[in-house]
Amino acid sequence: MKLLAFADIRTTEELPDVECDLIVLLGFIPSKKVSEIERKYCDVPIVGLLSQKCSRSLYEDTRIVDLHGSVASINGIRFAGFAGVPLPTNEDAAAGYYTEDEVNAFIDRMAVSNVDVLLSYSNLAYGGMKLPNAEDGYRAYNRIVMENITTKIIHGRLHSDFKRRLGNVDIYSVYPYKLIQI
Repeated sequence: MKLLAFADIRTTEELPDVECDLIVLLGFIPSKKVSEIERKYCDVPIVGLLSQKCSRSLYEDTRIVDLHGSVASINGIRFAGFAGVPLPTNEDAAAGYYTEDEVNAFIDRMAVSNVDVLLSYSNLAYGGMKLPNAEDGYRAYNRIVMENITTKIIHGRLHSDFKRRLGNVDIYSVYPYKLIQI
């Protein structure tokens, strides 16, 4: 399966002319660009997640399936999705922000769901990486790597495009888009 993922894309960015089996919107995508993606890839299924800055109604009246907090099987591959970013300590909950306890509860559900790929707007908490927000990711995601809960994590947020392997997990950071073979 060829997956085309987008994260933090600007309205001026040209959409790639590629064939794919699934479109993934990882978050922080303007509504104008969401509409353009729907038109350009009209025959391709689309799943999406929201960043902390996205309107909660961004995917209303679209064909995009909001995958936050759920698991879905697409072409025989099981995807889980988690949106938003970590809630800063000592702050009141707000839309698009989640606690480590909420993430851990979701990972518990993932662990019994035979998930192949985790899709997330937020990154793992990368220690020592010299990128903005690298250390401010979900610390609970480290469990996924340590416990081999899935084989792939695809995230946005870091405004950096890279692939790395931690343990048995391939991790893809998407910016502004990336074609990934699953």
